[in-house]
Amino acid sequence: MKNQICMKCGDAAWKHNLCKNHFIESQNLFDVKNFSVVVCRNCGSAYYGNWAKNLEGVIETVVKNTAGEKIKTYTSVKLKGNAAIVRVTATGKIAGLPKKEEKVFTVLIKRKLCEDCIKISGGYHEALLQIRGDNADKILDEIQDNIESKDVVSAQKTKNGYDIKILTKGVARKTVRVLEGRTIKKSYKHVTTKKGRMIFRDFYAIR
Repeated sequence: MKNQICMKCGDAAWKHNLCKNHFIESQNLFDVKNFSVVVCRNCGSAYYGNWAKNLEGVIETVVKNTAGEKIKTYTSVKLKGNAAIVRVTATGKIAGLPKKEEKVFTVLIKRKLCEDCIKISGGYHEALLQIRGDNADKILDEIQDNIESKDVVSAQKTKNGYDIKILTKGVARKTVRVLEGRTIKKSYKHVTTKKGRMIFRDFYAIR
């Protein structure tokens, strides 16, 4: 832009009647509006389109998706009552010029039970691990090392071992796969019918 000057400082204009410094100051790397997230009051998982393990993870995902792949972001979250104060430091380029930008915004928190915790509170489970035999205690330890507590509806000691109710069939399958050298017998039982569809529960006899 020959013979044109920056309308803010009088230096040589680079783009839109602004020098490089004032041009980059006038541009935003990204914008994030205030939004709300549902947080389970029991397990702490958070929901914003999908359930995730924690609130911080959900906020970071929203920020990264908004900023785009070409912008690097660092996000810090500070809880304050029913809100999270979010500070984002972002670095990237605009029209080839590097820029560092900081934004602060608020995420409103709505608390309720997630679907899994609602199921657990009602005793819902899709699989039952029946641990029996002389090695029942060792098997129980192996299972506890390979399963998250949120996936266990209940664990009850029986006369000959333990009964562990598992929230989903998928988790039960993954859990028994890690039990090496154990005798495992699988069966299933019809427990109810919903909307014309038969619902079955998986049973694993483990020794």
